[in-house]
Amino acid sequence: MEEDHKEQQEKALEKRLSGQLPTLDIAGKLFHIDLGMDCLRAKDKEIRFSDIKECYSWLMENYSFPYDPKKMEWAKIDVHDIESIPDDILLVEFPSKQVLDPVAYTRIHSYDMRHFVRNREVREHHVAMVKPFKAHLLEQQHLERQIKQDMEELKGPKPKRKRKGRSL
Repeated sequence: MEEDHKEQQEKALEKRLSGQLPTLDIAGKLFHIDLGMDCLRAKDKEIRFSDIKECYSWLMENYSFPYDPKKMEWAKIDVHDIESIPDDILLVEFPSKQVLDPVAYTRIHSYDMRHFVRNREVREHHVAMVKPFKAHLLEQQHLERQIKQDMEELKGPKPKRKRKGRSL
């Protein structure tokens, strides 16, 4: 099992070194991961990493952003100023550039490829995690309410103030 996985990784590395770009499936659409051009490219559309850099989570080391599958592009939605939740927008999550294409990442940043690739898995194809944006917003609201309730429980009831001095 492990030998088969190692063979797959070696084949993927060989293909990548020969120039074949890895791919990312976002909601059924295939994008080529082109770190040299700093974008995800489909046949007629592209998503630039510089456009979605504010959607990168340094803690989770992934990109997470609203995506319009009809237009095949990043849907810029101001969550704080939203009046209604769009039904056709999806929330897309995929890993960082160094996970998507470790070979190009090492070339761009002048790292030692043998050492860097040895510690990373080289894959030909990635699949983005996709869920409805509406469900994500509702889940976030539920979590915020739960945190607020937990914080109030931790505080406990307000203590009665003791009056100083004589009471009249």
